[in-house]
Amino acid sequence: MTKQLAKFIADLNQLDKHHIGYCGEKEEDILHDIQEIKPYFITYEYEGEIEAAIGLDIDEADRSAEVWGPFAKNHEVKKDLWNQVVNSYENKLQQLSFFVNEKNNSTLHFLQSINATHQGNHAILAAKRGIFQNICHSYHEQYRNDFLLLHEATFPQTYLSGEEILKLLDQHHKLLLLTENGQLQGYVYLEAAPHFGEGQIEFLAVCPKARKKGRGRQLIEAALETLFQFENIDKITLCVSLDNHQAIKLYQSAGFELSARLKLFSYQF
Repeated sequence: MTKQLAKFIADLNQLDKHHIGYCGEKEEDILHDIQEIKPYFITYEYEGEIEAAIGLDIDEADRSAEVWGPFAKNHEVKKDLWNQVVNSYENKLQQLSFFVNEKNNSTLHFLQSINATHQGNHAILAAKRGIFQNICHSYHEQYRNDFLLLHEATFPQTYLSGEEILKLLDQHHKLLLLTENGQLQGYVYLEAAPHFGEGQIEFLAVCPKARKKGRGRQLIEAALETLFQFENIDKITLCVSLDNHQAIKLYQSAGFELSARLKLFSYQF
């Protein structure tokens, strides 16, 4: 059933008119996430085939969940799935989040019908394999304090501290530094998952005195050149707020192109 569910989601999520941002588009990636994350799913089946599904990736501490779906070609079936979610979780969860492609009109209509709140618009940017210049070098201990200070100043209270990043470093977790005359100019931290053909730029920061000199573009190009050294990785994607015009312009200057626009919604029980 798990493999059938992964295939059902993949077949729909590859299409803009059904696309949900919280899920992958490849069957093997979705199957891996289902097995690792173990989201709670409600499905509708007909003659042994899945016709509709909705999943919740639940954070019990925050009493919240990211919603995978609802995936269905019929609007009324989405309402039936939703009613089951409400009956099961209205006293257990406080908030649900939806991340929906702007061309997924059916789900946008569904969200309007349940009075979900629009929270913002986001761009999915993608870069394909190409020729990128890498003038950065791998992390060296002599820049430890400068890196930690810059990371904390740029990303206070984020999900990975500078110390935690340093403990993760290996062949798939890389910290690249851009330096000049022995001074740190900026850094980029990236993670590669070549088995799934994926790579992520997790953190990027430029020192205040080094800004407006093209350092951000140089760091992004270095990250792409490093990630594309893995043969199985042929595309890198990232998500940026559509209001962050400066960041979008920066990523596009380094080779990224707009892939999709997504809308973020929340629902309060």
